Amino acid sequence: MSKDQGIREQEIRDQGLKHERSENSMSQDKTSHAKTSQDKISQDRMATDKTATDKTATDGVIQSQPAQTPFFCLQQLTKSFRGIPAVQDVWLEVKAGERLALLGPSGCGKSTTLQMIAGVLRPDAGQIFLEGRLLNQVQPEQRNMALVLQKGLLFPHLSVGENVAFGLKMRGMNRTEREQRAIAMLDQVQLGGFANRDPAELSGGQAQRVALARSLVIQPKILLLDEPLSALDASLRSSMQELILRLQEETGVTLIVVTHDQAEAVVISDRIALMFDGCLRQVDTPERLYQQPADEGVARFFGGVNFFCAEAESHKLTLPGGDVLTTAYPQQGPVQVTVRPERVHLLADQICGTNLLPVTIIQNRFTGTLRHLSLKTAAGLNLQSWVPPSLNFTVGQTAFAHLPPDALWSWPLPANSSASKRATSMRIRQKSEGHRSTSASKEY
Repeated sequence: MSKDQGIREQEIRDQGLKHERSENSMSQDKTSHAKTSQDKISQDRMATDKTATDKTATDGVIQSQPAQTPFFCLQQLTKSFRGIPAVQDVWLEVKAGERLALLGPSGCGKSTTLQMIAGVLRPDAGQIFLEGRLLNQVQPEQRNMALVLQKGLLFPHLSVGENVAFGLKMRGMNRTEREQRAIAMLDQVQLGGFANRDPAELSGGQAQRVALARSLVIQPKILLLDEPLSALDASLRSSMQELILRLQEETGVTLIVVTHDQAEAVVISDRIALMFDGCLRQVDTPERLYQQPADEGVARFFGGVNFFCAEAESHKLTLPGGDVLTTAYPQQGPVQVTVRPERVHLLADQICGTNLLPVTIIQNRFTGTLRHLSLKTAAGLNLQSWVPPSLNFTVGQTAFAHLPPDALWSWPLPANSSASKRATSMRIRQKSEGHRSTSASKEY
């Protein structure tokens, strides 16, 4: 047994003993997580509705109590193209200085939403507010926002310094001051000495830095980024992500970034607004989206691969094959369970008594930083376990999969779903078998 495996097994053993001591003390007062994404968004909507009800529109300015006015919000934002919905009933609030990512697959409506925020597109319905001011009829250049697109779109006939200073010139700032501010901003994006260069002399990454500098030098209240790094290679994307984070921290600007890259959204944002088919599915921190997704669609989008049905009774999960697991999150009735593949710990020996499933390794794929192991239980449940390369189990080897209670997340199954019907059948069969066993004992 390798040293890494010994350390891992000792950690699991300690965790198992700790769990066995605390298992009986799990209390009913732990907040249930059994809320679907629609429930969460509906609650947010009701809260926003209440705030909106207390407001009175006067000359395009919303009058309200300062404590009730969000820094930036979208209410019921809707947009269609030729009768085809692109964005449907989006409600969203953003705090001052927050970093929010609009994330989703191609065609989900995230860029359309950003363009409506910027004023490039007008919504068919709904409202856009910045510090209580209604922006629907406000021109893009008067919204106190800056937009950076996938390609920087620099003016080819202007020097780099003139590009950066262009917005200041349009605001009437004198030449000396705007040149000083442009040079200072170029220093901030690590392009000191580039002021006199032509845009054609810049690499893709340098051009995006100039576009960032041009947007930030006007000191907008909100910086909008639409897939700003998708055209860059992987190493350049990483350095640009760090630069954007540093600039945001230094300037305090509120950041809304559109991306289809989950890893980029996680790195660059405080919260993620996940969109599918023009609708918000879940708005949450990166950690909760990964570990506590609202439904299977969200889990799969963030790389979830392990899903199975169970019958929940508080903290107990009974699987179709009869295996029983303990979860940290109470539920009741038929549920679908997910566990991240990184949280499925594979052990050579049975070192603790809780949440262990005997498994057989049926596939072992080396991916460089991890091994992706495919497992199968005796009851036919398929699981994926992603482990360090040093844990090299062979195909056909038997082992034990440990599923920590805090890694088992679930949500209720719809009553009419096929999975729910299977879980109900399983519950009836188990009760029937228990009844037959009791009857046989009495007859004996």
